[in-house]
Amino acid sequence: MGHRGRQDHAGTGPGHPWPDPATPLGTPGQATPATVVDQALLRGGRLEPVEHDRGELADGTVTTWTGAAAIAGHIAPRITEAARAAGRPAPRIVASALVAVTDDPQRVRDQVAERFGFAASFASYRSLLELQGLSGLHETVIAGDEGTVDKEIGRFAEAGATDFLASPVGDEGDQARTLAFVRDRLATAPW
Repeated sequence: MGHRGRQDHAGTGPGHPWPDPATPLGTPGQATPATVVDQALLRGGRLEPVEHDRGELADGTVTTWTGAAAIAGHIAPRITEAARAAGRPAPRIVASALVAVTDDPQRVRDQVAERFGFAASFASYRSLLELQGLSGLHETVIAGDEGTVDKEIGRFAEAGATDFLASPVGDEGDQARTLAFVRDRLATAPW
């Protein structure tokens, strides 16, 4: 679904949350249109076309394997300018990251490298890692004690992220500790 005033989701009917596809969005008496965000990917090693599309055609973007510096230096400025140029409101930038509140951050990063390392060979992720000066996806994991994780999550807000999506990783203990911390941390976060 884009911002062009029409719903392109085919599901309708009693109890269905979407208005009739033929009804322009924003019609009085109709459901409030959903916010549409799309995942940012690099194409051919360039960020500009993707972020331009997201700023002009969608309500924002969702990042993955992306650190705060890349959001601040590349993604946020481009998508925000594209939205402004298209006469749209400031876009949402949803930063997603693997997070572990743990006493052994290297163990968690090693687990992520083993489980997801193959994805670093995908062209879009490879370009994004190179842009950030990283060699593997495991280097994007936020891992450490509560203070370290708190500082890293805060960097995303400072970088221009409007939302943060934490995906807990590590063993069961790490994940439980992470969920408890993130729940408390995000309750007081700027987003």
